[in-house]
Amino acid sequence: MKLIIFDFDGTLIDTRQDIIVAVNYARTRFGLPALDDEEITSMVGDGISSLTRRAFSGTSVDLSEAEKTIFTYYRSHPMDYARPYPEVAETLP
Repeated sequence: MKLIIFDFDGTLIDTRQDIIVAVNYARTRFGLPALDDEEITSMVGDGISSLTRRAFSGTSVDLSEAEKTIFTYYRSHPMDYARPYPEVAETLP
Protein backbone atom coordinates (compact mmCIF):
# COMPACT_ATOMS: atom_id res chain seq x y z
CA MET A 1 0.00 0.00 0.00
CA LYS A 2 1.43 3.36 -1.02
CA LEU A 3 -1.15 5.81 0.28
CA ILE A 4 -3.67 6.02 3.08
CA ILE A 5 -5.94 9.05 3.41
CA PHE A 6 -7.71 9.98 6.64
CA ASP A 7 -10.33 12.57 7.44
CA PHE A 8 -8.36 14.49 10.07
CA ASP A 9 -11.16 16.37 11.85
CA GLY A 10 -13.16 13.90 13.92
CA THR A 11 -11.31 10.80 12.72
CA LEU A 12 -7.77 11.20 14.01
CA ILE A 13 -8.33 14.28 16.13
CA ASP A 14 -11.15 14.87 18.61
CA THR A 15 -12.33 18.38 17.75
CA ARG A 16 -15.70 18.24 19.51
CA GLN A 17 -14.89 20.87 22.13
CA ASP A 18 -13.62 23.32 19.48
CA ILE A 19 -16.88 22.86 17.54
CA ILE A 20 -18.96 23.26 20.70
CA VAL A 21 -17.18 26.49 21.59
CA ALA A 22 -17.60 27.87 18.04
CA VAL A 23 -21.33 27.10 17.96
CA ASN A 24 -21.93 28.63 21.38
CA TYR A 25 -19.83 31.65 20.46
CA ALA A 26 -22.12 32.20 17.46
CA ARG A 27 -25.27 31.67 19.50
CA THR A 28 -24.21 34.24 22.08
CA ARG A 29 -23.26 36.71 19.33
CA PHE A 30 -26.88 36.49 18.17
CA GLY A 31 -28.28 36.88 21.70
CA LEU A 32 -29.16 33.22 22.20
CA PRO A 33 -28.30 31.02 25.16
CA ALA A 34 -25.54 28.45 24.87
CA LEU A 35 -26.46 24.84 24.22
CA ASP A 36 -25.03 22.02 26.30
CA ASP A 37 -22.11 19.99 24.99
CA GLU A 38 -24.08 16.80 24.37
CA GLU A 39 -26.75 18.63 22.38
CA ILE A 40 -24.21 20.20 20.04
CA THR A 41 -22.26 16.95 19.73
CA SER A 42 -25.46 15.23 18.57
CA MET A 43 -25.79 17.82 15.78
CA VAL A 44 -22.35 17.15 14.28
CA GLY A 45 -21.75 14.90 11.31
CA ASP A 46 -23.35 16.32 8.18
CA GLY A 47 -21.24 19.44 7.63
CA ILE A 48 -21.34 22.99 8.86
CA SER A 49 -24.56 23.94 7.06
CA SER A 50 -26.50 21.14 8.76
CA LEU A 51 -24.85 21.92 12.09
CA THR A 52 -25.85 25.58 11.76
CA ARG A 53 -29.41 24.74 10.76
CA ARG A 54 -29.75 22.44 13.78
CA ALA A 55 -28.06 24.82 16.24
CA PHE A 56 -30.26 27.74 15.18
CA SER A 57 -33.50 25.83 14.60
CA GLY A 58 -36.53 27.73 15.82
CA THR A 59 -34.75 31.09 15.87
CA SER A 60 -35.03 34.07 13.55
CA VAL A 61 -31.27 34.22 13.01
CA ASP A 62 -30.14 34.35 9.38
CA LEU A 63 -28.50 30.96 8.85
CA SER A 64 -25.91 32.23 6.39
CA GLU A 65 -24.75 34.80 8.96
CA ALA A 66 -24.73 32.22 11.73
CA GLU A 67 -22.73 29.79 9.58
CA LYS A 68 -20.24 32.51 8.71
CA THR A 69 -19.84 33.36 12.40
CA ILE A 70 -19.27 29.71 13.37
CA PHE A 71 -16.81 29.16 10.52
CA THR A 72 -14.86 32.36 11.17
CA TYR A 73 -14.51 31.59 14.87
CA TYR A 74 -13.59 27.94 14.29
CA ARG A 75 -11.04 28.91 11.65
CA SER A 76 -9.44 31.37 14.08
CA HIS A 77 -9.40 28.77 16.88
CA PRO A 78 -8.94 25.45 15.06
CA MET A 79 -7.19 23.50 17.78
CA ASP A 80 -7.66 25.21 21.12
CA TYR A 81 -9.00 21.99 22.63
CA ALA A 82 -8.34 19.40 19.90
CA ARG A 83 -6.42 16.30 20.86
CA PRO A 84 -5.57 13.09 19.03
CA TYR A 85 -7.82 10.19 19.89
CA PRO A 86 -6.18 7.59 22.11
CA GLU A 87 -3.48 5.52 20.41
CA VAL A 88 -3.58 7.53 17.16
CA ALA A 89 0.06 8.61 17.48
CA GLU A 90 1.17 5.02 18.04
CA THR A 91 -0.85 3.79 15.05
CA LEU A 92 0.61 6.15 12.46
CA PRO A 93 4.13 5.60 11.16
